[in-house]
Amino acid sequence: LGEARIHLGRQRINFDNQRFIGGNGFWQNEQTFDALLGKFKLASNSNVTYSYIANANRIFGERADKWNTRPEHNYDQNWQAGAFLGDHKQRTHLARIEWNEWDYSRFVGYGYRINNRDMSSLSNNTFGLSYTLNYKLDSIKYRVQLEAAQQDRFELAANNLPYYLLDLGIGINTWEFSSRYEILGATGGAAFITPLGSLHNFEGWADEIGNTPNTGVRDFSLGILWRASPLRVQGSYHFFKNDTAGENIGREFDLDFMYKPARKHSISLRLAHFEPQGDARSVRKVYLDYAFNL
Repeated sequence: LGEARIHLGRQRINFDNQRFIGGNGFWQNEQTFDALLGKFKLASNSNVTYSYIANANRIFGERADKWNTRPEHNYDQNWQAGAFLGDHKQRTHLARIEWNEWDYSRFVGYGYRINNRDMSSLSNNTFGLSYTLNYKLDSIKYRVQLEAAQQDRFELAANNLPYYLLDLGIGINTWEFSSRYEILGATGGAAFITPLGSLHNFEGWADEIGNTPNTGVRDFSLGILWRASPLRVQGSYHFFKNDTAGENIGREFDLDFMYKPARKHSISLRLAHFEPQGDARSVRKVYLDYAFNL
């Protein structure tokens, strides 16, 4: 082992694209962790990371705990109160190894033992592998990501829940086109979950699919991105199906406009339209955000 860095205390922990472990940084309160984190360098550009998490400071904020634990909200009987707590006590271990010694290719292996003391239904063991290829030829950029994982959920006695991802992208000058197919598998009334990840960024900005239903989710999406400073425009279209029967859940269209006139300032307008299968009403959401970056 080469260079080592140790962090102890409240901190951000963002692994890879934050799909499994991340800060949910879109929201006003970013998720942080009270944790020990060690990062150890391997070879020239690779590393091993280990973290022990004692508490997750969630996006709902500290005041959410006081609201949810009032007697009139029936906390003991209502699992949703636990879902919306501002803190989740943890005895969680995270291990990750990244091998990044070759041109264009990167390999990541990980094992996460998530032990949630406030909401035990979220506890799980997850092991996975990821491969990413980034290649540039003149003005064209290519991106391929392949990932597979397996999960056991303790409280539900559900084992070998699968996760698969195929993510393809091609960039031409100021444009980028992408296609993504993600499966969060299910069996026996339990589905693959990512309780410490950044859900909003992956399964539609309307947040209708963010918490994986018990039937699992298959999400096929197409995306387009255009950027020319100080503007950035991104759109995506999602087709959702459940995993157990392959039945349609709904479709969603997302559109994001960002204006960043200087490094310290950015303004974003985000639109989301979710159309469920059947007679249920559609869901429309609008987010207007200003950020000042120190």
